[in-house]
Amino acid sequence: MKKIMIAMLILAGSLLMSNTATAAVVGFDLTLSGDHNAPTIYLENTSDTWDIKEFFITIGDFNYNFDFTMSENASTGISWTLLAPDNSSGDVRSSMIDYVFNDFRSGLSFQFQADVDKNYSDTVEDYRSVMFDLDGNGDILDNALVMVSFSNSEIIMTRLPDFASNSGDTYTLSETKRVSNTPIPGAAWLLGTGMIGIAGIRRRR
Repeated sequence: MKKIMIAMLILAGSLLMSNTATAAVVGFDLTLSGDHNAPTIYLENTSDTWDIKEFFITIGDFNYNFDFTMSENASTGISWTLLAPDNSSGDVRSSMIDYVFNDFRSGLSFQFQADVDKNYSDTVEDYRSVMFDLDGNGDILDNALVMVSFSNSEIIMTRLPDFASNSGDTYTLSETKRVSNTPIPGAAWLLGTGMIGIAGIRRRR
C-alpha cells in the first residue's frame, strides 16, 4: 500500500510541475512616430498565445482632441472596428481612440495615423507635447493613458512615459504581464482524491 501511495504522489507531482513550468505572458509594443500633427501609431501583439481584443489611448492633454484616424494597415487576417473618433475630418472628435479587433493574434500588428487638433479647431499641433513630454522624466499624470485587452480577459493599462527626445522621432513603449496558469489538471485532482481515499481505508483497517 505504501508503495502505491508513493507512486501516486510522484505522478501527481509531475502533473503539477508540468502545469506550472510554462508561465505565460500577454504583452504589446506600441510605437509613435512620423508626422508631428498626425503621428503613426503602431501596435504589435507580443503575447505568447492570446489575441488582442481592444486598444484604447487617450489624448493626454484634454485641451486637445483626436479629429480622425486614417491610413489603417493591418497584418493579414486582422479585422477591426473604430469606435472613436471616426475616419472623417471635422466630424466626430474625441479625447480618445478606441479600436476593437478580431483575430489580432500573437506576432501580428496594426497601425494607423491620428490627427491631433486643438479642441474643436482644425489646427497643426505637435503630438509629442500633447500626449507626453520630451524631458525623459517628470510627472506623467497628464500623459496619454493606454489600455490593451486580450482574449483571456487580461488587461494592461499604463501611461505613456516622458520619453527622451531623439533624432529619429520614434518613441516605443513595451509592456508585458505574466498571467496565471491554467487550473490544476483534473487527473491530479483525481489522484489526490484517490490517495485520500486510500489513506482513509487504511486507517479504518
